Formats: sequence, C-alpha cells, structure tokens
Amino acid sequence: MSIVITTPTGNIGSRALKQLLNAGADVSVIVRQPEKLSDSIRSRVKVHQGSLTDAGLVTKAFRGAKAVLWVTPANFTHPDVAAYHSEMGAIAATSIKENKIPYVVNISSAGAQLDNAGPISGLGNIERRLNEVAENVVHLRPGSFMENFLLELEPIKSDGAIYYPFPGDTSLPMIATQDIGDVAAELLFKTGWSGRTIRGLHGPADLTFANAAKILSDSIGKPVKHVQITPDQAYQTFLSLGASPGFAKAYVEMYQAIAQPSAVAELRTRQTTTTTTLREWSDTIFRALFAD
Repeated sequence: MSIVITTPTGNIGSRALKQLLNAGADVSVIVRQPEKLSDSIRSRVKVHQGSLTDAGLVTKAFRGAKAVLWVTPANFTHPDVAAYHSEMGAIAATSIKENKIPYVVNISSAGAQLDNAGPISGLGNIERRLNEVAENVVHLRPGSFMENFLLELEPIKSDGAIYYPFPGDTSLPMIATQDIGDVAAELLFKTGWSGRTIRGLHGPADLTFANAAKILSDSIGKPVKHVQITPDQAYQTFLSLGASPGFAKAYVEMYQAIAQPSAVAELRTRQTTTTTTLREWSDTIFRALFAD
C-alpha cells in the first residue's frame, strides 16, 4: 500500500516526498507537470498526472493507499477563495471516503479556527470536511512560512524593506517549510497514531516582523527594515502580482485576522517546536537567492 503525496513539487510536498523515499516508502504522487520532478525521483514513484481539481483523478490516485498527504494549493486567480476551498475540501473528502484511506495528514494553518480570515478560514473548512470522513487524521497548523520572505527579495534589493499590513511588533511563530515536510513524512511513515487531532507547528521561536527584518539584515549583510503598509496598499500589491480581486481581498482579511493576539490557538510545546531558525534558513536559502 502506497503513500500518496499531493503537491510533490511544492515546498512541503517535495520535502515530505524526499524523506519518505529516503525511508524506503512506496510513494505515489499527483502532479500537473511531472517534468518538474527530478529523473531520479520520477523513476521511484508512481505518477498520476493532473490537477487536484480533477475529482476523478484524485479518487483514482487514492485507490489502495494507506496514507495521504493533503496540501491545498493556493489559487491566486480564483475569483472566490471560500468557494475554492469548499471545492477542494469536497474533492479531498470524497476521495478519502470512497477509498477508505486509513491515515490522512492535512496541511492546514495556524488560525484555522478563525472566521473571516480569508484562505485560513478556508483551510479550517477543509479540516471539518476531512473530520467527517477520515477515521485517523492529523491537521498540521504551521505558523508563518519563512519562505514568505522570498516574496520580499525585490523590495529588499531596491528599498531595503519588507512590507506588511500590520505593525512591526506583531509576533508570529515562524517556521521553515522543510520542517513541516519532515513532520508530515514522519506521521505518514510511522502510522501508529489514531483519531482526529490538531497539531500546531511553531518553528523555534515567535518573532516580530521587526525582529525578522533584523535577522535577515544580519544574514545578507544589508540593512533591512519593516514598513507597515495599509490594507489598501496590500490589496493593490496582490492585484499587481496577478491575483484576482477576490483573492487579494481574502489575503488582506487573513493578515488582519492573524495580527490579533489570539489568532494562534495552539500552545507552544516541545512537540510543536521545530528546529530550523530564521537565521539558519536565511543563511542557507534566502542569502543565496538575494545574492543571485
């Protein structure tokens, strides 16, 4: 029985895939562009080519699987973020139910319990859909991805600044996506758990965005400051990047929601604390891309 990985070319899926193959697991993948997988990986997995929006394909790919990693990919151009997540939740739930998948690891988000939080609320809806059909499911709720700072490469180069629509003293748990992939892979490979649970993933520390700017600055050797922008400026920025108006509006709502002190519901524990620091991530990934 195989383990099915969705989004195997994304940051989380690719890391989980690599770790599972290293552990000797039998792995299948659903991928739109198989050529994005390396030859060595493609030769070791069963490939189901297509989109996660294809319910028939997903149901077929899940057939006979013992475990599934479900990652809901962002869709910047969809006009209705809530409708998109509802559609994706229905596809995941139907495919899991029809195939009686024994174990599911779902990548959700810190704040998924919130209403009116854009795509984060959508992920909360997917959690509830999966709880209805999966006997054993873990919803991983990671904090803010360190990889989000990759979107700030050009502003840092041109302005020496990172731009976010909340104060610099807003503190969030920040995590490297490789750590999320590692946790997911371990859960998928060692399926000795049971029930429907939520597990926060918080990285090694909660950081303010002013702290993060200083860490990035020290890593790349260039002064970096945090600049608070207005919600409308954030909205216009998303539009300029090709997002639909609905997506842009939903992401502004997300930023406003996660800036609230109670947004992260899961307490930090030894189990939720992962190892890769922002400085380590920047030194190994961000600094090289900045210099390129």
